[in-house]
Amino acid sequence: MPAPATFRSLRIRNYRLWFIGQVISVAGTWTQTVAQAVLVLDLSHDNGVAAGAAVALQYLPTLLFGLWGGLLADRIDKRRLLMTSQVALTVMAALLATLDLAGVINLWTVYLLVTLSGCATAVDQPARQSFVTELVPADDLPNAIGLNSTVFNSARIFGPMIASVVILVSGTGVCFLVNALSYVAALVALARMRPDELHRNARLPRGKGQVREGIRYAWSQPLLRSNLLLMTAVGTLAFNFPVVFPLMAKVTFHGGPGAVGSIFIANGIGGLIGALAIASLRRTDGRRLIIAAMLFGIVMCAGAAAPSLTALLLILPLVGIGQNFTASSSNSMIQLDATPSMRGRVTSLRTLTVLGSTPIGGLIAGAVAQAYSPRWAMAMGGLGCIVGALAFGRPLLLDARLQLPPPTEDVLETEPAAGAGR
Repeated sequence: MPAPATFRSLRIRNYRLWFIGQVISVAGTWTQTVAQAVLVLDLSHDNGVAAGAAVALQYLPTLLFGLWGGLLADRIDKRRLLMTSQVALTVMAALLATLDLAGVINLWTVYLLVTLSGCATAVDQPARQSFVTELVPADDLPNAIGLNSTVFNSARIFGPMIASVVILVSGTGVCFLVNALSYVAALVALARMRPDELHRNARLPRGKGQVREGIRYAWSQPLLRSNLLLMTAVGTLAFNFPVVFPLMAKVTFHGGPGAVGSIFIANGIGGLIGALAIASLRRTDGRRLIIAAMLFGIVMCAGAAAPSLTALLLILPLVGIGQNFTASSSNSMIQLDATPSMRGRVTSLRTLTVLGSTPIGGLIAGAVAQAYSPRWAMAMGGLGCIVGALAFGRPLLLDARLQLPPPTEDVLETEPAAGAGR
């Protein structure tokens, strides 16, 4: 019996292993994300700037080295590269768990370890995104990207749920241990894949100026340029939930770890709904991206004005849907508009706009929350989406393809999720 259209990529063994491993691993990552936010706020006495600094340091290496991470993804066997980065992330999570459980953790230690984790992430993210094109044939790529987004968004539900319970029962240290153990699932999945069934093609040979070549190529293509500029605005101002959500829960509504987890869960529910809807689609275009960004901005502003925690929890699923449609539409267009031999570098540029912008955006959001209130930090993100769509959307509005075209070259290389990323 054929698989339902929404889940058709799961019929492929390598992708199915990847999907299962990522469900477990990304849920662990979100468990740590919530625990890290709670720990930093506890250590800093609910200081918004400190919360923003932790997130900024975590993604600073992506800002500095993300483009070279994309180049590595074009040059090196992605499966082996991912196994290396996953081992590094496991070690960092285990160190955080050990120090926290031993009661010797402090703010500067957290800053150091999240920065080192960020170095691994700068390599991991471009490889993770670009690896999807090696797992499925080109016709299934939009579906696989959509399913990757369901992984990310289901993790945004279960990870915070796990974190809320574990923090109340055992503290934040056990959450870091859960994350360290969750990476084992991803490593096992990668090890059990059949390399001869991967859709590999020629790797990029070494050469001078290849990063600059990727930047010039992306800038020369109107759709890619507008997409990346829009996502820079969205990533810098709106995708700062690890900073804004805990502050909304603890400072605005005077809640505890349960309130923090509930906010992430409500947002994740909407993201999961959006991801399942996207996975069932076989087309995307620039108009959908612009509409999604505008609606995302509007519901974020509505969330910032929520009069109570209950009202915010009712609005956040809509925020999650808008966030997911924006991110997934952007990602699908990047994968399908970029020349295959450039995909690793173009994908790393998108990672730079979404994750690499966090060192700036996280600090801005934290400073705004500290100086004014977390509501203003959240509203800033909503306005950033709307202004970004208006400023950079014209070429995208003219793009109304009827069907996702398959890649037109023989060289395939690159991508959601989902982050955990984002």
